[in-house]
Amino acid sequence: MLVAQTLKNAGYVVEVFDGNFDPDYKDKILKNTKENSADIVFIGFYLAFLQIKDFVDLLKTIKLQWPKITTLVGGPFPAVFPEMTSEYNLIDIVCWGDGAQVSVQLADSIRDGKEWSEIPNICFKKNGQIQKNSKSISDSLHKDNHIHLEDFLDLEKYVHKFDVYLGRDKNPQIKRAMPILTGLGCSYKCTFCEHALMGNKHHALEAEDIVEQMNYYYEKYNIDSFAFFDEEFLSDKERIFELTDLLKKNKNKFNWGTQVRASDVHEKYINRDRLQRIEDSGCIRFSMGVESGSPRMLKKIKKGLTPELVMRAANFGKDSKIVFSYSFIVNLPTETNEELQMTINLAKKLLAIKRNSFVSAIHHYFAYPGTPLAIEAEEKSGYKLEDNFNLEGFANIDMPEYSQKVNPTIMDRNRESRIVHFEYSVLPYEFKLNGKNMIRNSFKIIGGVRYFFNFYTLPLEVSLRKLYLKRWSTEDGHENQRQLKYATS
Repeated sequence: MLVAQTLKNAGYVVEVFDGNFDPDYKDKILKNTKENSADIVFIGFYLAFLQIKDFVDLLKTIKLQWPKITTLVGGPFPAVFPEMTSEYNLIDIVCWGDGAQVSVQLADSIRDGKEWSEIPNICFKKNGQIQKNSKSISDSLHKDNHIHLEDFLDLEKYVHKFDVYLGRDKNPQIKRAMPILTGLGCSYKCTFCEHALMGNKHHALEAEDIVEQMNYYYEKYNIDSFAFFDEEFLSDKERIFELTDLLKKNKNKFNWGTQVRASDVHEKYINRDRLQRIEDSGCIRFSMGVESGSPRMLKKIKKGLTPELVMRAANFGKDSKIVFSYSFIVNLPTETNEELQMTINLAKKLLAIKRNSFVSAIHHYFAYPGTPLAIEAEEKSGYKLEDNFNLEGFANIDMPEYSQKVNPTIMDRNRESRIVHFEYSVLPYEFKLNGKNMIRNSFKIIGGVRYFFNFYTLPLEVSLRKLYLKRWSTEDGHENQRQLKYATS
């Protein structure tokens, strides 16, 4: 959206198609291309690893019908594999760094028939060779490039979806929600995360600009709740102090939530007094990525946390009305059953310390290609992804299969039992009389007993659950996965 807004600000007409939201996005792209092919400067794609098959299929159709239209690709995949992406014959330009400012330079050059040789952050084929220009521009956020979502999307289709980032089941105050991009980049380099690849330091939007956007959307679209997208929201101390003061004085009152690092909640910074002031400004949720309860695993993934720091944050926030949510990762490379149990124990402790808190996600580790942790896993396994595939080959690869190859998880019954009961333990009880809720409630009870006695051997109920879900899946399609993925998606 930042790319789209920057292009629009430069005078270009921009159409945005959201494949995550609109199942008909391919047909709409092709229809739009047919109607406007003579005026299109380029078609750009944001490409993540799990989108490659759809991307390749769509790209082939576009290039077959309109071979002269320039195609541009950016996003996580080309950031990791710029040369591999550039080699694909249907892609004209690859952006392997920040793309907002670069997109305008490219649009101008394509429109005017000029060379791309001096444009930073891109790769392209020249005389049969790949030219990889230096990555020397980083995008920034400022007053003049506020993202106006309504210019590109039908807001009414989104306002009742974005509240998921604020914990929609936890706060009845939330009516109409939307995100605001308040920061770019991340100074931390957690080894499992794509930010470890980008090398970008955190850049924050000014407090006055944030409040201005909130007022605009409240007064024009009656948006009352905002999710701030920002990897390091609390890293700028002056900004959070100014923001809370501005929001408290502001004529309009809002709900808002954001991601924070647990290590920022302590006596000398976000203490109880500061938390109260943040709460008074409308904050309803702090989301924290804890990842593991094992000190060794936290050190291995370079999280910059310890279990003690997370519990300290929970203790400081235990009397605050701000809801704390925690996310975890299981099956990290070399994680033992004992370390898995440390994660489960930490989650239990955190929920006991602060009653208005919940576990928002339990992720099964996915080896994100190109990240330091995935590279380490590849070296140990001897399986290197780029040695086995080109870009089109990725369209047919099963990414979980790749993850299992480089990080072969030994899922013994004991470990499987711990994870399954951990996932069910964070789901609420349901009192409707149907098979799904009976499984949920029974697993919460059985899991509680197993946790109390630390006894996870002979998990017959896990086998019975598999049999039931298999029958359930046959009868109800994929509906059986909906409840289970609440904890893992």
